[in-house]
Amino acid sequence: QAAQRGRDLAMALSRELFQTCGPDLAVQLILAVTYTLAWLGGLLFLSRKIVIPWSHHQEWRDRHSFLQHHSFKKVFGVDLEMDTVLQISVDDACNSIQYFIGALMTLPAVVSPRLLSPDASAALARHGALSLLGWQIQIEARILWIRFMGTEEEKALKPPAYCAVILAMHLPMLLLAVPMNLHHYDCHQFHEMIFVLQTGNLICNMQQFHGWAMDTASFGGLKLLKRTMRKTMPFIFWCRGLRFALTAASVVNHLQANDSTYSLRFFSSLALAVLATLNSKMLRDTASKFYRLGFVAEGQKCFPDSEDHKNIVRQVAHDVLRAMDVESIHDLVIPKKQYLRKTKQEMYDDDRDD
Repeated sequence: QAAQRGRDLAMALSRELFQTCGPDLAVQLILAVTYTLAWLGGLLFLSRKIVIPWSHHQEWRDRHSFLQHHSFKKVFGVDLEMDTVLQISVDDACNSIQYFIGALMTLPAVVSPRLLSPDASAALARHGALSLLGWQIQIEARILWIRFMGTEEEKALKPPAYCAVILAMHLPMLLLAVPMNLHHYDCHQFHEMIFVLQTGNLICNMQQFHGWAMDTASFGGLKLLKRTMRKTMPFIFWCRGLRFALTAASVVNHLQANDSTYSLRFFSSLALAVLATLNSKMLRDTASKFYRLGFVAEGQKCFPDSEDHKNIVRQVAHDVLRAMDVESIHDLVIPKKQYLRKTKQEMYDDDRDD
């Protein structure tokens, strides 16, 4: 009889945790911790044991590592080893797994709850919110670990401005995921907001990884990059721009009308407004760099055999791909004087080397 009670309790707990993702604080916290540990261990294993060994046999490895090395040196002033550069890039690319799973979890609730049952669709969407929350918590935990326990080189890659930007990008989910799952667990607008965020990030990451594999200095590689970007850019602007702004505004209106907690309404509205602003800056930067890529591509026709122009094309193409990354927001908030000072110092060093 005791064994039967134990089995019944385990079944009830399993159903509450995984089948319904019930609106109970203990259930939400247990699942948030579970997703945090799963993404922390799973993504590190995927990156270190599978993707990095695979990348050693890819012809684009050295080309991409060189461009990323230049970016880190320009933005952070750090001269990294090529293996370290590749490891950081692969870690970022592996985040696509989380984006894909999170978008898949929220898809039934967004497209049509009747794909499953309405309750099952809403439960999956609540899991999607906690999955995104857990992934963001492990990123913040890794940043804190580096800031307090990392080497000087690691700390240089995570300056205070970078940490503030990443926290601002993650703040809406840190504030909203658990309260929405507790008190507004069937809010369609919130589930759609998570879906467009995850889908936009997934498209950007896949476009980046695809772009890395191309030799953009060749006419065929550059043409293919421009063709694929013309197809993905509308989806990126829709997900990260227009549709996100509309769903975020709907979430704020929902909270204003249905939630009596003033602090939640105020801080969530502020966090979503900050995220929308950062998204708009990133999209504007991506569009301007893609526009510049078109001019550089025209110049390639005039200088098809110039190694200097090929290096320029590679750098401009890399800048466009980097602009799609959420971490590129940091590049936009560096004080202009600091950026110009670094650029002038690099020009001086190049002239001295010549």
